Amino acid sequence: MSALPAQAPPNIPQETYTEITSLLSRARDALTELSLPESLQLATQACQLLPNACIWTAPLDFLGEVMVENGDLDSARRVFGESVKRNGEGWEKYLWLGQLSEEGGREALGWFERGAAALTSQLQSLDAQSEGAKEKEDELRAKLASAWCGCAELYMTDLCMEPEAEERCEAYTARALEAQPGNSEALQTLASMRLSQQREEDARAALRESVAGWLPEASIEGTGVVRAPGADLREPPAYPARISLVRLLMESNLLALSLAVLESLQKEDDQIVDLWYLYGWCYFLQGQRAAEIGDEEKKRESWEDARECLEVCGKMYKQLEWDDAGILEHVGELVGVINGEVPAVGKEEEEGWDEEEEEEWESEDEQMEG
Repeated sequence: MSALPAQAPPNIPQETYTEITSLLSRARDALTELSLPESLQLATQACQLLPNACIWTAPLDFLGEVMVENGDLDSARRVFGESVKRNGEGWEKYLWLGQLSEEGGREALGWFERGAAALTSQLQSLDAQSEGAKEKEDELRAKLASAWCGCAELYMTDLCMEPEAEERCEAYTARALEAQPGNSEALQTLASMRLSQQREEDARAALRESVAGWLPEASIEGTGVVRAPGADLREPPAYPARISLVRLLMESNLLALSLAVLESLQKEDDQIVDLWYLYGWCYFLQGQRAAEIGDEEKKRESWEDARECLEVCGKMYKQLEWDDAGILEHVGELVGVINGEVPAVGKEEEEGWDEEEEEEWESEDEQMEG
């Protein structure tokens, strides 16, 4: 949420405005502390104090974001839609509506383009001499790149059958990289597009450049990533974006780099099912690669690591009551292959993924399919 104005906007009494800003401040603190129910309650109370004709929409935009965090996407769409009706200015609401669009396709594209237009306008009006102007410009450029990436991705998914899909995807990706050269999300989008075009070497080059912008020096050793001496590191992409990055890296056969990114994610939050699933899958693929060149020892080590990660994935899946049948099925398949060729021994056999547990997962998977 942007900084709130010191004075009350038009049509809001100063006393009411003071109460709204107090509620929003408390709601923001609660969100930071991951107290979502409290944040939602406070933000809702703040919005209820807004006059019907009020064009100040910051409380609505914040409420929408809290609703997204809380998983109530339908309510978030309604709130962001109300914000647009009251006041067309701003860009956050448009990017959210693009992401949350139920229809997708042209509707989502329209929201992303409106958000990009608002961001472009704000960049053009930014006072380069004002305090914090450089940081603000970097933030806006990153968001603008993200908006154009959203447009490009639509032409790789919902709009992929459009006659001009490839041309439009290229154009939007170019705009994203023009908005902020070296932007990690834009480079990931470029890599995804190159993979769809079967230009695998170009995809790998884009992915290496993407990671070079933020992965610590100690983590890139042996990964093939080259960084200019003395280059400043950017903030890493959001956790979900890095999970998506790992999938692209694995698809591009950049397994060492995949593991380096997974290690960075593990340090940040190791209570994520997808993290351990991708860890296990990556080690499995590493073992397959070792077998192809006749390195049976490396295969055994990699598959033992894979089994350990997949066991963690399985236990966490149940603890968190995760809901992704695809992961459930694939983990069972991978563990079955590993146990068939590299049997667990000693303590691992007692505590690990035994045949009974594997059969239980297969039974659960069959029930989901039924």
